[in-house]
Amino acid sequence: MKIKRDVNTFFRKWEIKFLMWFVQRYPVWVTPDILTYSSVFFAFMCGLCYYLAKYSPLFVLGSIVFILLNWIADGTDGNLARYRHIEKEHYGFYLDHICDAFTMFFIIMGLGLSEYMGMLTAGVLLGMIYLMAINVYLISYARGIMFLAYEGFGGTELKLITATISLLILLGRQTILGFELFDIIGWVVIIAMLRLLLVSINNNLNYLRKKDEKT
Repeated sequence: MKIKRDVNTFFRKWEIKFLMWFVQRYPVWVTPDILTYSSVFFAFMCGLCYYLAKYSPLFVLGSIVFILLNWIADGTDGNLARYRHIEKEHYGFYLDHICDAFTMFFIIMGLGLSEYMGMLTAGVLLGMIYLMAINVYLISYARGIMFLAYEGFGGTELKLITATISLLILLGRQTILGFELFDIIGWVVIIAMLRLLLVSINNNLNYLRKKDEKT
């Protein structure tokens, strides 16, 4: 079954132009697979930097660099395959999304092991991200459409928010009213994602019920 991709995010028009600049300039030896695996490595390094930041705040700068490198690699692997006309639909789908799961695990768990986010917040946030991902995959099977954003928010927006908060921490702003900045934003994101998930579930159940009634 051919799955259509719906990527309607806030920064999509700007993002695709920025990422295609890299795609058009990658040397021949850079392949989509190399970019995909590199994105996981960058995510691991990002999480490691968050953990090591307890020893030196400069590691927060490293986390910003690695999350941006992860974003570029993750955002250009599929675009490079399409640009070179070397898509592997099923292989690429599986590899990209299993690597996305590892990416979120490394970054969020790195935050949970750091001084900037509690493990409870990290665990609930990671669980919510995985629930959203499961919903996306189920929709892909049931409707043949992969919605990669919820009301304009997708992976790019989450990564940019994370990098921005890291920058604020690097500049010395770590808490608000005694609460860690990452914890506050984390719970805001969790609540927002829960609302979006419930709305999506309701909409898709209504759509699928009406579709089945017509057959």
